[in-house]
Amino acid sequence: MKTIAQQINWDFKTNGKLVIFDKNDNQIYHEDSNKYWIKWEFDSQDNLIYYRNSNGVWSKSKYDSQGNQIYYKNSYGKVIDNQGL
Repeated sequence: MKTIAQQINWDFKTNGKLVIFDKNDNQIYHEDSNKYWIKWEFDSQDNLIYYRNSNGVWSKSKYDSQGNQIYYKNSYGKVIDNQGL
């Protein structure tokens, strides 16, 4: 699977690292010349709901309408589930 930089033929020597932001100015992608990348996803309230990097590390979160984290799970097996409270 190609990285975003590979897909768009990004020139790291000329342009430096590849960084992408969403419309709310949240950084949603970062890639360096070593093909190390990180992806972030945010909900409509700018809460971080997903993280993944090229090493396979990931996390997922859910938030209630007040912005309180009610669920968290990561690739190391950690789970916090406060959805039923």
